[in-house]
Amino acid sequence: TRPILGLVMLRNFTWDADDQEWTDGYIYDPENGEEYSCTMTLKDANTLDVRGYVMVSAFGRTDTWKRQVKK
Repeated sequence: TRPILGLVMLRNFTWDADDQEWTDGYIYDPENGEEYSCTMTLKDANTLDVRGYVMVSAFGRTDTWKRQVKK
C-alpha cells in the first residue's frame, strides 16, 4: 500500500573491511511488504550482489544489480 516513488528500500548497513562487504542492513520487498536482513558486496565498479535472507544467510536469495551505463 506504500507508494514506491521515494521509498527507502535499503537501510542501516555497516562496512565490514575484513570481508569487503556491507552487512547488518535491511532490504524492503515492496511486492510482499516484508523486510529482510541483507548484505551487499561490490563485485566491480558496475556490479553489486545484494543478498536478502531470513535469520541466516543460507536461507536467502542473491540478486545481482548492474549499473546502467550511459553511452
